Amino acid sequence: MANKRLCDYFSHIKVGQFPQTAKNGGKVIELDSNALLKDAVKTLTDNNIYSAPIFDTESSQYIGMLDMGDVVDFISQNFEETQTLGFGFEAIFEQAELFTSAKVCDIAKLSQRTTFVPISASASMMQVASLLREHSIHRVNVFDDKDEKLVNIITKSAIVEQLHKHHELLGDKAKMTLGELKLGTSPVISVDISEQTIKAFQLLKSTGLYAIPVVNQQIGKAIVATISAKDVRTACFDPARLHLLYAPISKFLSVNSEEEGTNEGNPSVSCCDSDPLKLVIDKLAVNRIHRVYVLDPVTNAPKKAVSLTDILHCLC
Repeated sequence: MANKRLCDYFSHIKVGQFPQTAKNGGKVIELDSNALLKDAVKTLTDNNIYSAPIFDTESSQYIGMLDMGDVVDFISQNFEETQTLGFGFEAIFEQAELFTSAKVCDIAKLSQRTTFVPISASASMMQVASLLREHSIHRVNVFDDKDEKLVNIITKSAIVEQLHKHHELLGDKAKMTLGELKLGTSPVISVDISEQTIKAFQLLKSTGLYAIPVVNQQIGKAIVATISAKDVRTACFDPARLHLLYAPISKFLSVNSEEEGTNEGNPSVSCCDSDPLKLVIDKLAVNRIHRVYVLDPVTNAPKKAVSLTDILHCLC
């Protein structure tokens, strides 16, 4: 059941009134359709973003979105095509060749994850919430009514950030627990830390997920890290490093942690069925993540995941 207070609020707020993207001074970063994929990944990395709209100069139109999930899918597909070469130098070289020669427009044609969804700045935020909920998309692109210029991108994360700042919009559901709201999806797909890194990215591709928990079955079923689509940057920031895809996840996470200056690879965030909704929203927003995991009280194994999508379905 939708939250009446939040729906009323969203119905009276224009899209143009929603806060600008917090990154890059509110500027929307765009990618040229003819740019090389490796350069596009660098642009995303340099600007600390995971996706950007693709603009085609010939047609003067936006033709799609590129996000790190698309890069994961592209690399995973290449692995499937080159695995007959084995796991040695030839396979790694072929991966590098395919990656360095690919263009953004090539990935846009293959993408099954992202859709470019425009919306007018004069539309209501309720329309944004409906688009995000009903079409399984993660962001909408806001256009100014006067000059039809792309002026903002509103993501699920940005909406949850506002809910974090304004608990009053949650109404009675703020204090309801995950168990009471029946929030979360199961089973949770995970990968063992001893597996090849490419196995994790193949799982992301086959499931359409953006992150999965990493477990160490030698010591139990608890989550020891998380690997996500954005982590593919570690391997493809420099094509010479694509060999990391063939290394164990433990090695990959170690390299990733060293470069980010952290002591552990992407720690997961967990919660309990007894936690109130407002606390879960706070955890998602403060940690800037897309999902939290509810753990089994005995084994600490993840028994279900609660995502931004689950939150919006519950509220809007």
